[in-house]
Amino acid sequence: EIMDRYLLALRVCPRWEKAHFSFGRYLDSLLEARVAALGEKLQQDKGLDDESMRLWVLKRDRGCHRYLLDAMKEYGEALKIGDKHLHFILPRLLTIFFDF
Repeated sequence: EIMDRYLLALRVCPRWEKAHFSFGRYLDSLLEARVAALGEKLQQDKGLDDESMRLWVLKRDRGCHRYLLDAMKEYGEALKIGDKHLHFILPRLLTIFFDF
């Protein structure tokens, strides 16, 4: 339902930088929650360290791929519209890019 609200806001006002930025952050938080949930199970099963577990989940889980790509798209849209959130978006985009 939360995602539907973001999509509605983007349909109503597609040139609203903050909407794209906030939706990107929301997708980013879903990504991190999914990585943590899948990684916790994986650590118990395989005994991987945190960084190895994170990379393993990011590379193999399609749900993570979807959240990751959608978050990058929304961050990019926010940057196309304005630069108010540049100080957060640019480092996060680079981190996501290099993790993937």
